[in-house]
Amino acid sequence: MNNKINHLERELKRFLDVDPVGLRRELLNDLPTGWGIYLICMPNSDKSLYIGISSRLRGRIWSDLLGPSGAHTLKNKLRKNYGRKGNRAIEYLNRCSIRYMAGRENEVTTLEHFAIAVLEPQLND
Repeated sequence: MNNKINHLERELKRFLDVDPVGLRRELLNDLPTGWGIYLICMPNSDKSLYIGISSRLRGRIWSDLLGPSGAHTLKNKLRKNYGRKGNRAIEYLNRCSIRYMAGRENEVTTLEHFAIAVLEPQLND
């Protein structure tokens, strides 16, 4: 078990060492199209807001999160918890930053659970 924990700690460090990028479409042209993990940080902060994974990372971020009609969990939570209706949620997210990393499904799924437990993002359950 120690080997697995050590591996996850190394992977989390590698993930956190990724330079954050502004959460705006024009800055996210290099997002992978396949499986990946992402960490959204609050504006002007490294504080974790939300961690997620997707089998189609670019589509998940571009359409579901930053699109006007997408139904992403984070966007719904922003609307509910902070009263950020409609485009106000997207405007808030455009001030956030994102770290992301491609990987295989089983790897990013395990890393997501570990990262949520360690980083305790504000809007992950």
